[in-house]
Amino acid sequence: MMLSINDFFSYNDDYEQKIVFFSDTTTLSKKAFIAQINALGNYFKSLKAVRFALAVDQSDQFTIALFALIAAGKTAILLPDKQPGTLNTLKAEYDILIDDYWLASHQPLYTTQTDILDNIKAYQDKLNIILFSSGSTGQPKKIKKSLAYLYNEVQALQYLFGSLVQSHPTYSSVSHQHLYGLVFYILWPLFSARSVCIQTIFYPEQLFKKLQQNTPLVLISNPTLLARLDCNENLSERIICFSAGSLLKPHIAQELYQNLTLTPYEILGSSETGIIAWRCQTHAENWRCFDEVELIHNNKDLLTVRAPFFPEGSVQSGDYIQQHDHKTFTLLGRADRIVKIEGKRLALNYLEAILSQHPWISECYAISLATTRQYIGVVIVLNQDGLKAYNSYSRLQINREFKNHLSQYFEATLLPKSFRYVHALPVNRQGKIQKEQIKRLFFVRD
Repeated sequence: MMLSINDFFSYNDDYEQKIVFFSDTTTLSKKAFIAQINALGNYFKSLKAVRFALAVDQSDQFTIALFALIAAGKTAILLPDKQPGTLNTLKAEYDILIDDYWLASHQPLYTTQTDILDNIKAYQDKLNIILFSSGSTGQPKKIKKSLAYLYNEVQALQYLFGSLVQSHPTYSSVSHQHLYGLVFYILWPLFSARSVCIQTIFYPEQLFKKLQQNTPLVLISNPTLLARLDCNENLSERIICFSAGSLLKPHIAQELYQNLTLTPYEILGSSETGIIAWRCQTHAENWRCFDEVELIHNNKDLLTVRAPFFPEGSVQSGDYIQQHDHKTFTLLGRADRIVKIEGKRLALNYLEAILSQHPWISECYAISLATTRQYIGVVIVLNQDGLKAYNSYSRLQINREFKNHLSQYFEATLLPKSFRYVHALPVNRQGKIQKEQIKRLFFVRD
């Protein structure tokens, strides 16, 4: 079942009974959901501010606020996180910050006045949803979307996977603040008349507890959670799993299939493009484009697509590919220095720029490393003040100082796990960093 945007916000026979969000302790009916959107939308409409940043942890309240902003003719800005540094960097982009505390404290101020839900239909083509990605330069890149573009993604997903997900409830281990979570975890279930679990799945134990209900479920996940599913049980009839955020390592995909009979549908895409392609790695290594996505050949062999999911005529990514035909390709690696750490995207040059602002540092270089798991290492050249501190404090204290500095801008999972201190960065005659020498620094005892 697929509802149009108009039908979703219209009254119908099951308007009062349908559960759209639920948790272990509560449910939210469509009637209450629509009423809250209407009430909050009226309050937003009464405000002079136009740009509202959304940083709401609870998925149902986030969705209510998002639709209310659209109905009020406002711009919804989805912040990538709530780190102080991020808020400071993007503060010029918004007028009011909407978080869980703001919604709770302002709720008594708004009541339903007039029905403004028809405005959602009128504003569905407006580029009033703003997301941010790190971009190729490392600086937050503004990406504009409309509800109509996001709905086109939902239609493509429902057309391909609708018979698999059926009417099963949706659970998620990913954030709704990013495009993947917004489309797969929130919009797709709602527009296909499926209910959404409010509680985020952080640990395998939470997932296995949900499975005790003996009801098939849809899991929107990333490789981080899937790599931790350590058991021997046939889950093929109980979980329909989608994974994105970073590539699922081949040995993890194989273990999931061998131990759990689980074959995740991997999704390739970006904030700029939306969904691009999918694969089941145990069945096929190559990626297959969604029907609505057109591969565009270019001489640089960079993945370039045309699709009804973004306003630009075409978008070129930073991924090198080997194209096999008009719909399938193999990923060969990234052309820039953006990496994924536990499913979170990080621009290494941006981390370097922030770290270089510390008064003890002359220059630095960040690198992605891997042992049992992927992590960030940083090579640092200290200035005179830094050398004085280095001789006065322990290495542990120095490392902690730099981590505290970076924590104002980056989440804990993205902070460097290993530091090396050198007199100068290793470069060749052309002044280019010698990456192999950098790597060797981290596998030599101090």
